[in-house]
Amino acid sequence: MTFEEFYETNKTLVYRLCRAKTSRDLAEESTARAFVEVWKRWDKVSEMESPVAYTVTIARNIAYKEFMKSRTRMFFGLDTIEDIADTVNTPEAESIQSEALEQLWDGLSQLSSREQEIIILKDLEERSFQECADILKLSVSAAKSLRHRAREKLALILKEEMGGLYESE
Repeated sequence: MTFEEFYETNKTLVYRLCRAKTSRDLAEESTARAFVEVWKRWDKVSEMESPVAYTVTIARNIAYKEFMKSRTRMFFGLDTIEDIADTVNTPEAESIQSEALEQLWDGLSQLSSREQEIIILKDLEERSFQECADILKLSVSAAKSLRHRAREKLALILKEEMGGLYESE
């Protein structure tokens, strides 16, 4: 697989995993920087057992470091919090959909890192349990169990926030 193919196949996944933890801008920046780092080392990364897991780890580390820097700047009054809400310049129906999506991201942010990752990999990326297990370095049964618990927890969070509009499957 070439780097270009790897990038096209995995850029959305890496972005979504970062987006679950941070703002859109920081997720975009972290994803881009992670792929630059992977590109620099592609000869070694391409030989790894799971180059996707490696890329996700780099992106998460970049996002975390940048988040901590921004928190420090905010604490000392050197920066302000940017509005991370999606900009919607469409009719009311899309506005409602955007709000629901933002609430989903907010709900995801209340889950643990592993729970966020399994929801994104399995439910948003529609990856197989084997792929999820490989990326998260879990057994398939552990990935299934984690997803089940994460979905139940997310359903409870959304139910509380939305006044019962979401029900667990």
